[in-house]
Amino acid sequence: MTRLAERPPERAGLRGPSPMLPVALVAATLATLVVFQTVQLTRDRATLTTIHANQEEPLREASRVRNIAMAIAGEAAQLADRGNKNAQAVQQQLRRAGIMIRPPAAAAR
Repeated sequence: MTRLAERPPERAGLRGPSPMLPVALVAATLATLVVFQTVQLTRDRATLTTIHANQEEPLREASRVRNIAMAIAGEAAQLADRGNKNAQAVQQQLRRAGIMIRPPAAAAR
């Protein structure tokens, strides 16, 4: 007999490798990835919410201090306009530093 005529013995009921295991592994990997990302994003959101809440009080305090400083600078500008030499010196030094102060607007009557 020739080699072409020889046939491999038939496999009795055996099939090729099952695609179920690789598909199951890919599905499990994707599910794990989605769960991990969800947990990570939830933690990040909680952290950002905490950071935002912790910034509110310092921002309010900074705004309050800024308003006080602007009021003092406005009063100094009024004094400088009235001829106070010390206030004029302060105004000039601030102007050299690039800070412009103006007297507060007249209150509406």
